[in-house]
Amino acid sequence: MKKPTIIAGAFILCAILSCEKSEEYSPEEFEALHPAGLNELLAKTVSKPWEGQDFVPGKLGGTWHSVMQADPKSFNRLVAEHDAETRGVVDAMLDYLIEYDPVARDWKPRAASFEVKVDEAAGKLSVIFTLRDNLYWSYYNSATKIPVTSDDVIFWYNGIWGDPEFQSSGYYQEFLTMEDGSKAHVDIEKLSDKSFALHFPRIIADPLLASNMNFGPAHIYKKAAERAPSLLKTV
Repeated sequence: MKKPTIIAGAFILCAILSCEKSEEYSPEEFEALHPAGLNELLAKTVSKPWEGQDFVPGKLGGTWHSVMQADPKSFNRLVAEHDAETRGVVDAMLDYLIEYDPVARDWKPRAASFEVKVDEAAGKLSVIFTLRDNLYWSYYNSATKIPVTSDDVIFWYNGIWGDPEFQSSGYYQEFLTMEDGSKAHVDIEKLSDKSFALHFPRIIADPLLASNMNFGPAHIYKKAAERAPSLLKTV
């Protein structure tokens, strides 16, 4: 009996307020109004802090504001793989290899520079990343700084993402469907302490999107995996 009462109440309220259908624009009318409206909105904007400048290095201190529905469970990158609130905090502490600039509509280096090499004869391609020299793993209230190397990325790609038992969201990103319907793995290769390559078994439209990632410190997670492999599978 409650549902009809609610419906009737809504109908009476609509009648009292003289509800009526709003004016609608055709797609052509909307397209004609949109650019002018956007320009007018931007012209009235008081603060325009971003004009295409690159990011600057972060500084210790300050306040970070965010909104979430529950507390983060941990600062562990592995826990963040399976918990949205934790990921919302942990991801802000890590950089992706590259980032997409929606204004310039192009990819830009972030933690690493990149180069795409296509072998059309073999029908394959590779993405070569070179990490910045000034990347370090640092710790709160500590002067310790450990350089970030390609070993960190390779361990994360093979040992974390590449472990099917861990059920990482990145696991399926490591495979491509071939023309015959089979699955082929995107392999990673160490070139130097700062450089590594992702080798794709076939040519794809956007290899940068497919190879972009963030990662954790191998010197912590690798030791944990060797000491107690089950820890990586039960978080």
